[in-house]
Amino acid sequence: MTPIENITFAEALEDYICSKDKLLSPATVRGYRTMQRTSYERINDILISELSEKTIQRWVNSLADKYSSKTIRNQVGLLTVVLHQNGINLNMKSITLKPKIKPEYNIPTENDIQRIALAVKNTSIEVPIIIALTLGLRQSEIAGLRWEHYDGTYLKIKCAVVPDENHKLVVKDENKSYAGRRIIEVPDYLKHILDNSEHSSERISPHSPNYIWKHFNRICEENGIPHFTIHSLRHANASAMLKLNIPDKYAMERMGHSTPNMLKQVYQHIFRDEQRKVANKMNDYFNDILK
Repeated sequence: MTPIENITFAEALEDYICSKDKLLSPATVRGYRTMQRTSYERINDILISELSEKTIQRWVNSLADKYSSKTIRNQVGLLTVVLHQNGINLNMKSITLKPKIKPEYNIPTENDIQRIALAVKNTSIEVPIIIALTLGLRQSEIAGLRWEHYDGTYLKIKCAVVPDENHKLVVKDENKSYAGRRIIEVPDYLKHILDNSEHSSERISPHSPNYIWKHFNRICEENGIPHFTIHSLRHANASAMLKLNIPDKYAMERMGHSTPNMLKQVYQHIFRDEQRKVANKMNDYFNDILK
């Protein structure tokens, strides 16, 4: 075995990934492999025993123009666990990272939701799109649904289909978190669609996520609907629960979250129409008292 002081960061990173690739999810390994190929050129050939906070800060600084704040945090996170595995504990809190920027989400309004449902009606992607809208499932969860998971009233969400490090779709029998395994009652609109769908495959949505995404983009463009990602539909579902005053506990269960943090920070967006109503009410109020 090569002494730690003689191992380069590139070698330590490869060893770290190989030591955990059967334990981590395929998507996580794929993410690690992507970062391995693209993110560490500046420090790959440096012996890990010679890495310092100053060297790492310069590397992080070199990433700032190319990567988002979130990506850089992931890159630094991977570097940190690689160092820890080799007994190297630097003061990573001293490293200045790119400031977080609150993301702007393009979330379908109620009118958009109605137009989307009409546009995908009787198309090859109607089932996955309506599942995303009405149940708020992740795209990987939708891909993992099989007809045996649907009993006419409830859907069992228990697995996912994700790309591995070679970009091959594989079935992951464990969801993103323990909370990801859940049972959701199917709303009437979706139930009607499922009950009248052909069982051409054991999977409820037999098409790949890429196929669904491309066809959804085309359908939106042809119908003058703003560009939305499939994940935007999940956001819309969470926003609808916020609008309906669904308690966090039940919204978390439905979305498959184990903590309310993500629900509050990312998913609970107020519909643009509702924001306009608030703005109009405030405008009318001040117009009345200040005229």
